[in-house]
Amino acid sequence: MENRALNMIREIKAIRAEYKITYIDIMEQMEEIDQTSVVSLSTLRRIFRDGSELKASSFNFEEILLPVYHAVKALEKTPKPDTPLDKELDGYKAVIRVQNEELDRLLELKEHLEARVAFLVEQIERKDRRMDEKDEIIKQLMAKCLK
Repeated sequence: MENRALNMIREIKAIRAEYKITYIDIMEQMEEIDQTSVVSLSTLRRIFRDGSELKASSFNFEEILLPVYHAVKALEKTPKPDTPLDKELDGYKAVIRVQNEELDRLLELKEHLEARVAFLVEQIERKDRRMDEKDEIIKQLMAKCLK
């Protein structure tokens, strides 16, 4: 399986280089084929990074490599318009995708931080109750000692 993944990564890298396929092209083609199989931009970058074929086993074959492979193979057969307007549009799409990924990451971080704050507030309230109980016990002992 690892050898198959290694060869697949090499092949999609070669196709992408030969046909000048962009990450946005791949993501759009993946969406067209199956909206549930679109991988993130960062995952695509990891796949096409130099030496990534040596780490082929780190990619989920069924959920990541196969959908990317199918998208790249489909794009290999379709000529790509290469006007300045198309390049500009691809650039805007790339910026939007990066911003969407960053927003998703920030939303996840916000949820994590809100949960952490709720936990810490609960801990503070628990410690306050213990301190109040301790203060009450000390007050009662002081009252008994003074009698």
